[in-house]
Amino acid sequence: MLRKDLEAQKHSVIIHSFPDYESEDGKRIRRHLTGTDPMSKKVSFAVYLTDMLVKEDLIEKELEEGNDVILDRYIFSTIAYGSAAGTDYENAKAIERAFALPQPDIVVYIDMPIEKSMLLKAAQRKLENDEVDKYERNRVLQEKVREVFARLMDENFMARKWVRVAGHKSIEEVHTSIMNAIMPAFEADKTKVKSHDTV
Repeated sequence: MLRKDLEAQKHSVIIHSFPDYESEDGKRIRRHLTGTDPMSKKVSFAVYLTDMLVKEDLIEKELEEGNDVILDRYIFSTIAYGSAAGTDYENAKAIERAFALPQPDIVVYIDMPIEKSMLLKAAQRKLENDEVDKYERNRVLQEKVREVFARLMDENFMARKWVRVAGHKSIEEVHTSIMNAIMPAFEADKTKVKSHDTV
């Protein structure tokens, strides 16, 4: 829905999702989550990070070419899940900063009650004929993940702006909230271009 609306406004949109379950790192992550390839928390964090690092140059190139790049989950999810699973929060942030991956203009944090998110994820996995992974079925971990996301948002970590969107509403309402949150950033970019052209 986000891509469709942005493209209707003549934006060139590219979406990347992390983990990329088609990549070798992504496949290993999926095996880890389903229990067939156990990893320590340090190794797990490193594999999630590597999955993003291999696309760094591509994302930079897409941005330089004038595309609007949407990242479905990103470094923030790695920190949230890694910290919830036992990685030190400050260390996790320091590692992400050290690798200096592309910084988003805006992070949309879709927040919803844990019960609803777990039900939605279970329904999604059933639709995909896939199994709910060990993180998705762990309510205690999910609560910790939510706390870390809130903390990252409060710190405005590695983004120009964070926006919280209530995720308990209908898909259409959530989408409208997201559009309302991101459009000012596009308008600001237009203003910058006009000012530069005037000079």
